[in-house]
Amino acid sequence: MRIRQNFFSGERPRVAKHLSKDYEAQIAENCDLSRGDLRPFRANARIQNLAETGTLKSLYQWKKSGDDEWIVHVNELDFARSPIAGEAHDRVYFTGMDEPRVLTTSILSATFDFSTDYYKLGVPAPAAAVTIDAGYTPGATYRAYIYTYVVKLDTTDAEEGQNAAIASITDYGSGDVTLSGFTEPPSGRSIGKIRIYRTASSTSGVAEFLFVGEFDTAGVNFATFTFTDDVADSALGEAFTCEDWAPPPSTLAGLIAPDGGSLAGFVGNRVYISEPFLPHAWPYSYPVDGTIVGLGYIGNTIVVLTDEFIYLLSGTADAMSRTKLNGRYPCLSKAGIVSCELGVLFPSEEGIVLVTLDGPRLYSYDYFTGKQYQANYSPTAVRAAFFNGYYFGFHNNGCFMINTRDMSLCRITTYPNAAAPHVSLVDNHLYYVSQDYEGDNAIYEFEGEDDTYQQYRWRSKEYLLGVPASLSAARVIRDVSEYGAANDESDDLVGSTVNEDPLNEAALNDDGTQQVYLGITFKFYGDGELLLTKTITSDEAFRLPAGNAYRRCYFEVSGDVPVVDVALAPSMEELDVAA
Repeated sequence: MRIRQNFFSGERPRVAKHLSKDYEAQIAENCDLSRGDLRPFRANARIQNLAETGTLKSLYQWKKSGDDEWIVHVNELDFARSPIAGEAHDRVYFTGMDEPRVLTTSILSATFDFSTDYYKLGVPAPAAAVTIDAGYTPGATYRAYIYTYVVKLDTTDAEEGQNAAIASITDYGSGDVTLSGFTEPPSGRSIGKIRIYRTASSTSGVAEFLFVGEFDTAGVNFATFTFTDDVADSALGEAFTCEDWAPPPSTLAGLIAPDGGSLAGFVGNRVYISEPFLPHAWPYSYPVDGTIVGLGYIGNTIVVLTDEFIYLLSGTADAMSRTKLNGRYPCLSKAGIVSCELGVLFPSEEGIVLVTLDGPRLYSYDYFTGKQYQANYSPTAVRAAFFNGYYFGFHNNGCFMINTRDMSLCRITTYPNAAAPHVSLVDNHLYYVSQDYEGDNAIYEFEGEDDTYQQYRWRSKEYLLGVPASLSAARVIRDVSEYGAANDESDDLVGSTVNEDPLNEAALNDDGTQQVYLGITFKFYGDGELLLTKTITSDEAFRLPAGNAYRRCYFEVSGDVPVVDVALAPSMEELDVAA
């Protein structure tokens, strides 16, 4: 029997190891299989040490006016960039704190402080109606007044909210009207202006409220301040349109930004949606059955994932239709939800589920059984990211990667205590937070190193020989063209990092660090027994141990240098045929 391995794919543990396809692996760790050969991922770069301690659940890179800020937190936060075209204030919206909040370059300390440099999302209605003072000339005309708060960012009027209660008079005749009793705006919302509206003179009751005037709130003594309305009906401005623009609920969670310009979040069993391109105004909400765990989106369709079923909300923000999808697929982890080119992926009871507009399906069915998934991948703790076609599922025991383009599964072992994955909208790189072996938190970039590599491990399927026999020759052909080797005989292809730290900064053999591989290590097993371990430093054929007969065999290669071909045969002559 000759064995030829010149195409390498990932694991499929659902299938017995002797029933796997010839190119599939029993073990595929830290393997970049996107090109069909076997090669390592580049090493992950430690890019920033963190002062924050404990288990950090959130990471976000905010680019503000050309500068980058890293946001980390122990809470599970959800971020969404402003949907407004030409955003002038670098606004980013997020949930997961005491109330929904907004980051903006208009509110910054000398050194950015995430705990203070924000304002609360939404503009509330003033608590009380304005007071209309006597002094006008009485008559028989009805006139009514309202006022609103306006958020100012720098010098820009950015967001306007709901109106105060109506104050009216029924005996207006002529003359100026003095208004007082304005309620001072609440703190923490960046409110910098008050606008006043009134009805035009009419004997037929309340008509449209039209703009009268406005004033900045800075320095105003609201106990004594008055505003004089001396505007003629013909000089009134635009109509008031914000009567339904309530702030989002204070407990809003799971913020997303589907296509169409609205933001969406949830509380309990209700989805809340903002006005398109007005992320401070939240007039719409839609209930579903069950408790919502998280949200995703496909275009402008919102995918609602609950503790039991899946719902689709589609249509415009003010008139969305609700569709309950067939099948019971409870979402087990909000942090495991990703919206991507395929649809929405999330961890459920039996595995990773994919939701499209055609419905849900168990996407991971071909990779592992429900029992394997529950035993090995901590589904309630999955923290996911979608990057370069991979679904990364970080969990308590490591990370698994599903390549959604070539349908291969690989496991990642170089993430000690990894948490909070984040695909940056600044540079489209994958980052994560991890604790080093001293327990200190740091930010790492996946494949962030240029010249050093992770250590892969790839074990072939188990081959059945039918009758006891032995293989006596093998050859491993490398690809050193991209690794700077002078020639194929070089034995200097040595990985230069251990667990993502430079060698001269980490002690070996006494602190749990990994082995440093010298190029490629080849192992051969017969009937489960290790028969040979060999360091590969050339492409020359070599002998396998003689005198061993076995029914089952497999091989394993590990290291940091690509492999393009592995061949095994009963003799050197047959090896050449196999090659």
